[in-house]
Amino acid sequence: MVRLMTLEEMQHRLSNQVVPIFAFSGTTSVVVGTAILIAPGIALTAQHVMTEIQEHFQLPNTGNLNLDIYLFQLSTGAVWYACNATRWIGTDIAILSLRPRNEQATSVAVRQIQLTVDPPHVGATVTAIGYPRSELNIPRNDRDVLELNFSLLPTVSEGRVLEVHASFRDMANI
Repeated sequence: MVRLMTLEEMQHRLSNQVVPIFAFSGTTSVVVGTAILIAPGIALTAQHVMTEIQEHFQLPNTGNLNLDIYLFQLSTGAVWYACNATRWIGTDIAILSLRPRNEQATSVAVRQIQLTVDPPHVGATVTAIGYPRSELNIPRNDRDVLELNFSLLPTVSEGRVLEVHASFRDMANI
């Protein structure tokens, strides 16, 4: 079941740490996925999100992306840019090194959170936050000003774990 987030969910202590990812190349842009701020200056996303960016902009698979990638925190207006993306080999994990893009990002306190690669147990309730069907328009794109018009739809998917399959896990974590 996918639905819009409730006010209570938007106020959840982790909702500020889940942020949409925007990628730009010149005046072309796309909302590509979601990242989670896991510590000051560090975010976690999926490798398939980085691959989607490469495919969208038809970039060669050289390991280097030469374009602008930004993360936007809805509740504060803080914007960070990804200055480096490191792919964790054998997993679907990409780690983004971040730098503030605006004044809000310099003053936002990003809390370090504990993570695990262990799968949830059968019967556990899991929640996913994302931004499907989001749109972005750039009326202007220069080095000094980031001006955007966009529509973001934060949604929540909830479910109960019925089975855990080792064959669907990242091979490095089995």
